[in-house]
Amino acid sequence: MSRRLLLIVGGACALLLLVTGIMAVVLVSGGSDSGDSAADAAPTPVANSKGAIGLTVTFFGTAGGLRVTTVAPGGPAAEAGIHVGDVVRSFDGTVVRTPEQLRRAVEAHNAGDKVPVTYERGDKELRAEVKLGAAGDGAGVEDAPLPQSSSGPVQSRGRLGVTIIQIDPQVQERLQLRRDEGVAITNVVPGSPADKAGLHMGDIVLAVGRTNITDVAGLQRAILDVPINESVDLRIQRGAGELTITTTLPAQTNLEGLENLIPPELRERLQALLDSGTLPANQLQQLLRLYQARIENVRVGRVKSVNPGFVPPTFVVTYAPYSGGADVSTELRGNTTVRRGRDVIQPADLRPNEFIIVLSQDGGQSAFLVLAFGGN
Repeated sequence: MSRRLLLIVGGACALLLLVTGIMAVVLVSGGSDSGDSAADAAPTPVANSKGAIGLTVTFFGTAGGLRVTTVAPGGPAAEAGIHVGDVVRSFDGTVVRTPEQLRRAVEAHNAGDKVPVTYERGDKELRAEVKLGAAGDGAGVEDAPLPQSSSGPVQSRGRLGVTIIQIDPQVQERLQLRRDEGVAITNVVPGSPADKAGLHMGDIVLAVGRTNITDVAGLQRAILDVPINESVDLRIQRGAGELTITTTLPAQTNLEGLENLIPPELRERLQALLDSGTLPANQLQQLLRLYQARIENVRVGRVKSVNPGFVPPTFVVTYAPYSGGADVSTELRGNTTVRRGRDVIQPADLRPNEFIIVLSQDGGQSAFLVLAFGGN
């Protein structure tokens, strides 16, 4: 009897263990499914993801700060209200002076951090709280290269102290300009007249004095025409508004920015004379203005011969034009001024193969001024 009882009790225990095991399997399986769903709904975040602000910047003259050149659409900077053309002064309370400094400051924070940024827009100082994005989501901070125009290279600095470019659709998009034509400033040289007057990258030059500006060459000519140390009004468009800035321009001290206006060999000759002190800056300025004022009646070439004219004291100089083509003979009358550097010389002193500029009022048949540069 006791043996039968033991068998019954043992069987009951075995059955209980079997049922318990099945229930455990079911519970474990159900728990696993629930855990997978939770994981799918909330993936593990990446720890300490570097922050990103979503803009590009470039240096901004001697005043310091960083000019914003592009803003990523929908990015942290855009969401905070920062625009192209704004000047970033500080990030999280620290003054930033270089793109690399700003980049390091941004990446020292994590994605999602809210950081104060101080910036300027025109004459106003503004403050924004930027919620940083993740570095992998878009541009962090980039030092913006100068845009390239499909119509030609970026032009050099010249008297005003800026680099300029002809606006085309690519430049308009790159600088986010409101005009699709004209001339835009792409950089301002520190300490230049443009810098002191407050010109900014992205400004569009509309007029110099009373001269309207539509292309690079027009702006170069207008700047050349401004008298030395006399003030001139520059009308510009900045963003949606227009303003007038007054500045004073010194004499032209180099030949930068005149690539479209003066032949390369003449630029080299003039620059060499300027560097050696043979040609003072104020004389260079007068020469360039005269050259531009009479550009249709200006000839540049190399002397082939100088002979007495039929009626003394006239001479005839024959030269090979720089632009090519047939030789040109020009009459030098008694009242024709011939200069070599600072010196006034006689027509007979012109040398074969000497580089000359002939300025005339009748297309080159007779000259009122000949500028000689010596050399072979």
